[in-house]
Amino acid sequence: MNHPQRLPYVDPACITDPAMMAEFQRAAREGAPRPESHAIRANVPDVFWAFTHAWNNTFVNGVCDHAIKELCRLYVSQAVNCNYCGNQRSVKAQAQGLLEDDVKDLLDFDKSQPSPGAWSPPMRCGRGCMKILKRVPSSSSAFLSA
Repeated sequence: MNHPQRLPYVDPACITDPAMMAEFQRAAREGAPRPESHAIRANVPDVFWAFTHAWNNTFVNGVCDHAIKELCRLYVSQAVNCNYCGNQRSVKAQAQGLLEDDVKDLLDFDKSQPSPGAWSPPMRCGRGCMKILKRVPSSSSAFLSA
């Protein structure tokens, strides 16, 4: 069931905006968002910048530990069945010690039973966030997946 791609990728070599090119390079260096998703948004620069500013304000900057934000992002991407987002990994979060095993444990947190002393601080916080998200009414889940 292959469908043709509806939106073309903008070739990064054709980008003339230095700020946009710097953002492509940052994304490639840090691993998220993936440069190919930027290349789709770059078809409409206003969309590119709206997404980029929101992404940077939420995931790149701020006071919350990046690994915690990454765990939350991955959990939400699973909750709304977005494999495209869920298959991305942040190089910055990995550098802070986030392991793929942490991600697997979190995504299946109600079934995983590591001893609490073995949880890293991001894992403890992430598990707490996921417990809160599990309490969100099911109507919210329908809205998120629409």
